[in-house]
Amino acid sequence: MTAVSHQAMVDPPTYRDLLSAAVPRIRVALRDAVSGSADTPWLDAVVMMRHASGQSQERLIAAMSDPVDACCAQRFESLVELRCAGLPVSYVIGKKEFYGRDFRVTTDVLVPRPDTETLVEVILDLHRGVGPTHIHDACTGSGCVAITVAAETEWAVTASDVSAAAIAVAEENAVQLLAPGRRPRFFRSDLLTELPDALVRLGIGAPTIVSANPPYLTDTEYGELVRRQWPEPALALRGGTDGVDAYTRLAGQALSCLAPHGYLVVEIGSSQGPRVRALLESAGFVDVETVTDLGGRDRVCVGRRP
Repeated sequence: MTAVSHQAMVDPPTYRDLLSAAVPRIRVALRDAVSGSADTPWLDAVVMMRHASGQSQERLIAAMSDPVDACCAQRFESLVELRCAGLPVSYVIGKKEFYGRDFRVTTDVLVPRPDTETLVEVILDLHRGVGPTHIHDACTGSGCVAITVAAETEWAVTASDVSAAAIAVAEENAVQLLAPGRRPRFFRSDLLTELPDALVRLGIGAPTIVSANPPYLTDTEYGELVRRQWPEPALALRGGTDGVDAYTRLAGQALSCLAPHGYLVVEIGSSQGPRVRALLESAGFVDVETVTDLGGRDRVCVGRRP
């Protein structure tokens, strides 16, 4: 019997009691994990307690000294066990905030990262320059980029992914976050292979922008994640020997699919800027440039079809 459960027999634990007990367990369990929040066990614990209790962060902070009912304590303990087993906190609670909206996530999709908001910002900047248009988002995963663009603009939006399970998650997110008339049209495709036929079937013209956050980890980087039993899908992570396999294919496919003067906008790894720029230029794109994220790292590469 744990100290917390023993205490519960005498006096219900407070939120602070449960969080304080969980933090060292999370820290020890995750100290060797590859995780964006492995060094923030308190934040992880608070996020899980918010989910278990249904309270906002502000309300939870105000209620730190309040007793916790047994059902909430049990829900919280179950979440902590999953986190300590190595599951990212977003998978534990089943959602991740992106651009101010909560997206459902499962192990069939990549967890949206704050870095990817740079990709959205670049797309929206282009929107202000090219006016009403059609954007296609490849490798859409949870649909976070496509749905955000649909919510922030009046564009027609289509999106694709090679994974049928990912498409199902993206469609669910679209239903939850967008009105029926603004939901992207999703379909399955290996990068842009199926895009031309899909556009004919849907009666939509060539996209003015093609965006993608393709897999860009090197085989060595991905192998390290496998060794650590990282749960995100290989399809969303593994980019080949040097991490740029998808960009080579995307550049050629996008050049033939885009409307004249259309743009290819891709997220990249922080060390891949020069290589991806060269790939886009070799494929025939012009005005190729790299955009940095808030941390000053190369994050997005943009090229224009002549």
